[in-house]
Amino acid sequence: MLMLGAKDGGGMTTKIRFDNEQAPCGRVIGGERARDRDDDCLLMDHVRYDCGCSRLHDEFHDGSMRLRVVHHSGKIIMDELDAGE
Repeated sequence: MLMLGAKDGGGMTTKIRFDNEQAPCGRVIGGERARDRDDDCLLMDHVRYDCGCSRLHDEFHDGSMRLRVVHHSGKIIMDELDAGE
């Protein structure tokens, strides 16, 4: 696990390497997860798989949430924005 230093907004990014997680393409593969909390985004959880797929999940202070899933071919599988309450 790699913890990067605090930013101006007081957030801290944590990067974790993982193995054997199912990517959006269906492959069971390794990759890297980056998590961050800061003043603009309550939670940022971005996963990049070794095959090139990605899953981005952001939760904001106003209660809104965004989930974007991208296949390694570049095709967007899911791109949702929930406005929250």
